[in-house]
Amino acid sequence: MVATPNAVFHDDREAGAPFVRFAFCKRAEVLREAAERLRRM
Repeated sequence: MVATPNAVFHDDREAGAPFVRFAFCKRAEVLREAAERLRRM
């Protein structure tokens, strides 16, 4: 998983500042496990 600051995708950097974009480059079962771990946090 990669988190990228969303501000780089906006013309107005402040508009994207409070957000993070995630790229999930994994198999579906790995993503399900990650989602479950995040849910338990």
